[in-house]
Amino acid sequence: VIGLFLLVRPGRPASARWRDGVAYALASVPGCLFVAGVQTAFFGSPLRSGYGSLDALFAWGHVPDNARRYATWMSASHTWAWLLAVAGVVAALGVALMMAIFTFSTADPSLNHATGNPPANLLGLPGAYVSDLLLQTFGLAIVLVPVAFITWGVRMVRTHHLGFFGLRLSLLLLALLMMSVGCVGLGDVGGAATHAGAGGLVGLALVSRFREL
Repeated sequence: VIGLFLLVRPGRPASARWRDGVAYALASVPGCLFVAGVQTAFFGSPLRSGYGSLDALFAWGHVPDNARRYATWMSASHTWAWLLAVAGVVAALGVALMMAIFTFSTADPSLNHATGNPPANLLGLPGAYVSDLLLQTFGLAIVLVPVAFITWGVRMVRTHHLGFFGLRLSLLLLALLMMSVGCVGLGDVGGAATHAGAGGLVGLALVSRFREL
């Protein structure tokens, strides 16, 4: 995360960001080699540990059970104040995404648009990159995501609870896909969308697939 920040942080030229990122990576190499050596000496492989193989430890099948256990342990051993912290992070993320999307500009730098002009996005260069990527992918339908995050955060603050999270997430994804398809019909919306159009690449792909049926 620190290395990624050094590569994208605003206010510094690209050469300086790359220099800082490479320096950080090189400084991390001795620590990584030391840990790999310890793992090899004690367990026979740099990818093994005393807790078992990495494939078994980080298997996707463990995620649902561990998520339920951690949530249960947190609620049983702490006050609901920890939930307020989570709610604050979720709501803040929603507000940040909303700001980035609503201040999107086609003139801002992005992954496929190089320019020497400073970004007009309120969140600076990170906001310009994130908003462009999300709008290219899902089109205007992406506004559902920050709205959902803000709503969930407020609900957790008010009720100290957010039930059926898996169902909520699934319905959000379904609504996002359906709205992307619907936004394709908006046609040209000017600077509110990227070159991929109001429905984004996902909306265009789904519409093309539906026409083949």
